[in-house]
Amino acid sequence: MFNSLIEDIKRNFNFLILNYGFKIDEVRYDETDFGNAYVEYKNQDITIRIIRERGEYFMDINKNRTDEWFSFFYFIKLISPQELVSKNIDILSIQLSEHINQIIIQMNENNYNATSESLKRITSEYTSAMFKH
Repeated sequence: MFNSLIEDIKRNFNFLILNYGFKIDEVRYDETDFGNAYVEYKNQDITIRIIRERGEYFMDINKNRTDEWFSFFYFIKLISPQELVSKNIDILSIQLSEHINQIIIQMNENNYNATSESLKRITSEYTSAMFKH
């Protein structure tokens, strides 16, 4: 099972290596927890973590040299508010490929502080809305 899950992630996100200078930095698999897995792709500026948890896929993005991780879901709410984020690996990889250039720009040195503040605000708004009901 390990090989097929990890290979699925690698196949779907290979464009990060081929087109954007990412390298696989870390791979983890835990067969005791529903086959949870993750693969981290890292380039000189950012790290993208692809996570499989309980059969669904998620993605987090980190500016290297910081401790802050942001969900791809909130990035999409920032750059394409009406778009829905998939938990299907095939669609998630397409969504990332469509937005990776904009994410790289948002995470560069000139934009990072403003992006970080915007993502924190969006995260807070969504979290608050979830608990209002």
